[in-house]
Amino acid sequence: MTSLISYLSSDYQKAYNGLAPKSTPKSVLVYVEDIDDVSFWYSILNRHEKHVSIKFDIQPYSNNSLATGKKSLEKLFNGAGEYLIICLDSDYDYLIHDHSEISKEINKNPYIFQTYAYSTENLKCFAESLNNICVEATHSTTEKINFIELLNQYSKIIYELFTWNLYFYSIHDNITFTISEFNNIIKITEDIIIEEYGATALKEVEKRVEKKLSELKRSFQEHIPQVKLLAGNINELGLSNENAYFFVHGHTVYNNVVIKFLEKICKIIKEEHKVKIDIACATQDNKRQRLNHYRNIVSDVKTALSKNARFEECFLFKKINNDIEQYLNMHSSKNVII
Repeated sequence: MTSLISYLSSDYQKAYNGLAPKSTPKSVLVYVEDIDDVSFWYSILNRHEKHVSIKFDIQPYSNNSLATGKKSLEKLFNGAGEYLIICLDSDYDYLIHDHSEISKEINKNPYIFQTYAYSTENLKCFAESLNNICVEATHSTTEKINFIELLNQYSKIIYELFTWNLYFYSIHDNITFTISEFNNIIKITEDIIIEEYGATALKEVEKRVEKKLSELKRSFQEHIPQVKLLAGNINELGLSNENAYFFVHGHTVYNNVVIKFLEKICKIIKEEHKVKIDIACATQDNKRQRLNHYRNIVSDVKTALSKNARFEECFLFKKINNDIEQYLNMHSSKNVII
């Protein structure tokens, strides 16, 4: 029996489009890692549809099973083309672009779009957008913390250790200093005190980072020149000690750093607003009505962050957009889909 994957190709989709009326926009299949990624890539691709006569049909690829993810998408690489494109998380494939044949393919294939950040979650954590998340969740413009300074400071704390983790990954050493170990070190585990801008929690991360750095430098002193060389190479790709949060494991930054700060801040703001209502209301009925109204209009922080698409000013978004524009221009010049 012929598998479904044998039909999933750009050529097959091109032939399918040929059966549709000429006035119908040509359909381009877009496969993403999981259903959570559909809205992310839609927010990026959809803005181009009005300029070209195509329609992006975005969906996760599961090959008739529950299996999704990046590994599953690799099966479609050979079929990618003008009418079938693939959108995926970079993980470490952008920074260590020659790590494997898969890494090389992701970085050279014009029909494979990547996040450049480790994952979509990192872009949703774009520091300049996080105060907007607080406003959406609380309906208050009160700023309790400067997220740009926060993630800049966090990046500086983890940066050097991150270069060591990338180094061992680059030499295919999956034992000495694993990605999982690195992720556990850079998590925020202490209670966040907003009045001190999370200084104590960040200091605990810094202590763990410094302890591991000392251990690595002592045990692998001969590798220090290579680590520094790698750091120089990846800096040319955009990684710096001020933006490392874009390139480390996305779920770690998303769940164990950013959401922790957002939840604490929004909880404080909501409580402060409830106190204001309590003071302003002359009767219990009026107080109850205003509290119920406030509860109805505020939103959950996690929901607000999951829908965050305010990362247009991020330099990595601009790289994604340039890839898409090159793809569209390439086909426009060939009169293939425009």
